[in-house]
Amino acid sequence: MLDLVDVLNAIVTLDAMGCRKPIAKKVVEEGGDYLLAVKDNHPTPYAAIAGHLEMAHNEGLTDQGVRTITTTAKQATHEEEHSYATCPIPKALRELTDQWKATKSICQANTCTTRGDRQSSDVRYYISS
Repeated sequence: MLDLVDVLNAIVTLDAMGCRKPIAKKVVEEGGDYLLAVKDNHPTPYAAIAGHLEMAHNEGLTDQGVRTITTTAKQATHEEEHSYATCPIPKALRELTDQWKATKSICQANTCTTRGDRQSSDVRYYISS
């Protein structure tokens, strides 16, 4: 499928199924960038990224070089808060993330949804070029 898309100067976003080293390599070699979801299909990088960002939250995001932004949206049936965090890849994680060509940062996306008195949350992790 990627052969059918012009990725020059584009950002390719893929869920965990697309978090494959050959895909990252192809995107970068064709002049694009990527944002790839990292889940349990890559358990070691997933745990390392989650652990680093959890530590950064506990020790102070700014002190750890993490940039953040939070947005909120109110819908008729619910309210959502989206928090995003990104930072350059720490030296301790480089060996894991360098397997994907040109990886430069790790990212976290938190979504908190409130419907009446019920609340749910979701945390996702990414690598990006």
